[in-house]
Amino acid sequence: MKSDRSKSEKMIRRLLIYLAVSLFFGVPAALISGIWPKTALGWILIVIFAIPVMFVGGFVGEILFSDKVSDALDPRRKTKKISLVRMAYAALIGMAYIGLIQLIMKIFGDKIRPHFYFP
Repeated sequence: MKSDRSKSEKMIRRLLIYLAVSLFFGVPAALISGIWPKTALGWILIVIFAIPVMFVGGFVGEILFSDKVSDALDPRRKTKKISLVRMAYAALIGMAYIGLIQLIMKIFGDKIRPHFYFP
């Protein structure tokens, strides 16, 4: 019986840590981006999805802008201060990101908009 209690305590502790980290890092990041919740469901969605979205974004960014990719784009990049090829690549990634956000809003916008203020 004691092991069941410790398992449930561990799970509750992990959930509380997740919520604390989400509130401390994820909510300010969402608010700085200009997405303001209107409803309680909006706040719940931010708390639930803030950390996973930040981790996925960091992981994808790490892959897209890794040294391996930079070296493939411009092998002599370490000797240069500015690389137009890498700047163009970053601009294309930025446009693709904006396009992805627009696509997500087109698909899920009717369900998301009632719960958030968007810039």
